[in-house]
Amino acid sequence: MATTSPHFDLDTLLLSLPACRRCRKQRRGCDTLLPKCRQCTKSKSECLYWDDGRKGLVARSYIAELVTQIRTLSDDQPSPPPPTSSTPASLPTVDSNPFTVESSPSHLVVGSTAPNPNTQHRSPCFAYAQGSFRYLGGNSCIVRAPRYRRPEPRTTPATDQGGVKPVLSKHFAKISILVRTYRDVVQPLFPIVDASQPCMTAQSCAGLDPTEAFCLNMMCSIACYLAPETQRKESPTWEWRQSGNLNFHHYGSQRYRKRAQEHYKKAMVHLEAPTSTPSITALRAVLLLAVSSLFNPKTGNIGQQVALASRLAIELDANFKVQRPLEKEVVTLRDFKAIIFCLENEFASTLDRPTFSPEPDFDLCFDQHRPFEFLCSLYKLQYRFRKGDESVQRFRPRFDDRSVLNPALRMILHQTHLLLEPCWGTAWYVLEAVVAQGSFHLFLTPHWVYRAGCFILENMTKILPENLMQLYSNALVILELSSSKWPHVGLLRDNLVDYMQRMKSKYRPDWKDKLYDVSV
Repeated sequence: MATTSPHFDLDTLLLSLPACRRCRKQRRGCDTLLPKCRQCTKSKSECLYWDDGRKGLVARSYIAELVTQIRTLSDDQPSPPPPTSSTPASLPTVDSNPFTVESSPSHLVVGSTAPNPNTQHRSPCFAYAQGSFRYLGGNSCIVRAPRYRRPEPRTTPATDQGGVKPVLSKHFAKISILVRTYRDVVQPLFPIVDASQPCMTAQSCAGLDPTEAFCLNMMCSIACYLAPETQRKESPTWEWRQSGNLNFHHYGSQRYRKRAQEHYKKAMVHLEAPTSTPSITALRAVLLLAVSSLFNPKTGNIGQQVALASRLAIELDANFKVQRPLEKEVVTLRDFKAIIFCLENEFASTLDRPTFSPEPDFDLCFDQHRPFEFLCSLYKLQYRFRKGDESVQRFRPRFDDRSVLNPALRMILHQTHLLLEPCWGTAWYVLEAVVAQGSFHLFLTPHWVYRAGCFILENMTKILPENLMQLYSNALVILELSSSKWPHVGLLRDNLVDYMQRMKSKYRPDWKDKLYDVSV
């Protein structure tokens, strides 16, 4: 007589396996795959982890054999119905922060309760996406913000083909315009390219050596990601139709991104010239690639690029102690190490990952006329705060109420305030800065927007209805625009809409089902 075994989710149980011994020693994220994790597979070593029940090391291949036997036996029994989105299975965590996973093995939705500002450090976790596990720190904005379920696929209505189609100028992306955009927007924050280089004033690639041609094409590629945001009110030749679907912006953005990919491919043809030997030129090329990955992560792994730049900077620093470099090279290397620190902390603060680059050796500086040092000082505050230094609260600069800072710098400033003091007041400034004229968005910006939107909705009873609707609209517009660049942002957008409905059902405000004019 066969006995009925209790129903359980085997995939959820496997996610709770601890990290292997090798990944713990090297302090690397272990994906807990069976029969070996990815790091042990690369090193061709046995994957062992410490089992608290047995008080000893257990091979992960042994667990793989058990899983195979369990699945073989379970094939003869009717499978239990998968958990619905309203009753997700819970993963064990140290905090009272229930992470939720769906029954589908191809997608994992990480969720949390309302963020608790008093809880600064949480246990890390892993998110399953696109066939592999991604490490997320317990304090990352993806984990801290509410995530409930995987929304149903959205059916996009057919757009109206009538009216005037978006029209861009024939020379919408001339090299001179792109170089000027890069020089005005990126160069003050990341002084990677020397102002005296020919590529900073070039009109075309004609007459440039391979190294300069690489820099010019990378500058144009990065500028193409900025132009739709920074120049959207400077070109009266752009026509658009008021369909409510942001068609014009999507059209312009997609066309510029296509042009960016063309410049990127041209730059790759000359990649060998600047990177043939360890030098300042090679480090400059790697940093340009890392900045490009902030806008299009598919062009490269920004984590690996930053790590390569860091190792190259260490090697150059050691060479400079033996040789007698020029004073200009010493200053350039110092600035490049500060840029590496900023790039690493850009995604480390969002995903709550550890950083390994040392702090730049200059004091905190919040002078609006020195944007590069201002930016480095902001990342210094984020870095110290993630390490548990509470004294950074008294060094926080004031909010940019008068919009005197560079729009991108203003966004990082308000993100820093949201990280150091997570509340609806700091979230308000983030949602205002993200739609400011001249601001541009990285692939990490939607996560900050989503987190800020959740703070606003959680405190909807403390905010005037008109202001609430304006801020909520800002968040939705940015997530909608970003979803055309990075498809995964569509999930954040749908979850924010779902969260709005849940908060309305919870608080039942008196303005529910009323219309408000939130036009700018």
